[in-house]
Amino acid sequence: MVSLELILFLCSFTVVACVVFVVLRASNFEKLFKQGRVFEIRIAYVIVIMIISFIIARFITYIYSLFN
Repeated sequence: MVSLELILFLCSFTVVACVVFVVLRASNFEKLFKQGRVFEIRIAYVIVIMIISFIIARFITYIYSLFN
């Protein structure tokens, strides 16, 4: 059976990933790369979004487990 913490983690990961994507698009993240490196920029976006989203989603589920 799927636990409530797993559902909370997946939902929060998805929501946070969307928010982080919007924030990264508003920043000048592309300036860190040489011009014309579109593939590398896209890969960096995915990696940064996954790392930040994972950390925040784990924090949310940790706080939930503390209060549960």
